[in-house]
Amino acid sequence: MKHRSALGDISIRIANSGDVSGISRLLRSLSHTYIVSPDDPQVDIFFATLTEGSISRFIERPDVVYLVAATSTPELVGAAAISGDEKVEHLFVDPAYQGIGLGRGLWEHLRDHALQSGNPGLFKVNSSLNAVPIYERFGFVIAGPKVERYGGAYVPMILTLAAAQHCQSL
Repeated sequence: MKHRSALGDISIRIANSGDVSGISRLLRSLSHTYIVSPDDPQVDIFFATLTEGSISRFIERPDVVYLVAATSTPELVGAAAISGDEKVEHLFVDPAYQGIGLGRGLWEHLRDHALQSGNPGLFKVNSSLNAVPIYERFGFVIAGPKVERYGGAYVPMILTLAAAQHCQSL
């Protein structure tokens, strides 16, 4: 699929082994949006999940659908993943490409794949603090208090499509 914007054409596709380096680079460049305690002695546990080896093992898991968004150059400008057809694991967009609907496009691809695979309309995410408003625009609601772990912080959120569709119709 291609997304047209003032910034050019961006294609969204399934990630492959050739994307691992770009995914790792993108996620590491945005890690500051998650980290709240950089001096936490366990922050290395979080950063270990962003290495090329960890990303490679993650995208190869049979329960994971991993998407990338790339420009025609082909610069990787977005990455998104869902596990078990219900838990959004990654949804990252390069800051230069934010605000054009790319995050929504990645999310909708993940959602549609999960629904076609049998998901009944229930999704979960551990949202970074700055991404909570974005997920709320997608219909997610906060499902619990903020959690601090491995130097980072997240807010658990859920989306029940039937409830979200009802809210949109009001």
